[in-house]
This record gives sequence, structure tokens and C-alpha cells, in this order.
Amino acid sequence: MEIALYDKKVLTIQNELENKKRDIKHNFREIKNMAKSNKFLKDIVEDYKKYYKYIVQEKRREEEYLRMLSNYMDTLILEEKDTEEILHHSNKEQKRIMSELSKIRHEINEITELTSEDAD
Repeated sequence: MEIALYDKKVLTIQNELENKKRDIKHNFREIKNMAKSNKFLKDIVEDYKKYYKYIVQEKRREEEYLRMLSNYMDTLILEEKDTEEILHHSNKEQKRIMSELSKIRHEINEITELTSEDAD
């Protein structure tokens, strides 16, 4: 029962995080458009760009570590041909890692597109 409550809280926090990300993207676009006619907002736009640059760097590090983990699991799978259970678990984890890598790539692409939209 406690696990279900914990999972529910995690899901709620994840949803709130996604909503905040969406709000930040929306605010960035709004301020970027307003900065075209208000030179004082250009510094705020630059702050957003620095923030997004930092996020992309972190996502790339995360991507690199997940690739390393995936490669390690490949090695384990090749070496551990003896146990069917280990092989099944390793394959399952590798699929999860690849899914996470896909999400990270998607986030990096979103941020890259967002920050490269008409910066004028």
C-alpha cells in the first residue's frame, strides 16, 4: 500500500515538473518576442538562454552516462550466457535505458529548437 502512495506522489511530482517546464518555455517565447521591441528584456532572454544551455549540457552528460551503462550491460549480456534470468533482466534494463536516452534526446532537441527560434 505504501508503495502505491509513493508511486502516486512521484507521478504527481513528475506532472508538476512537466507543467513547470511548459510554463518556462512559454515564458521564454513570450519574453523573446517582447524583447524585439524592448531592449531591457534582452538580458532576461540571455538569462533564459544560459539556463537552457546549462540544461542541454546536463542532458548530454546524462545521455553519455546512460550510453556507458548500456554498453556495460551489452558486455554483461555477452558474458553472462549462463543464466536466463540475468539475461532477461539485463535486456529489460537495457530497454529502459534506451527509452530514457530517447527522452533525453527529445528534450535536448526541444531546447535546441526553442533557443534557436528567431533570436532577433
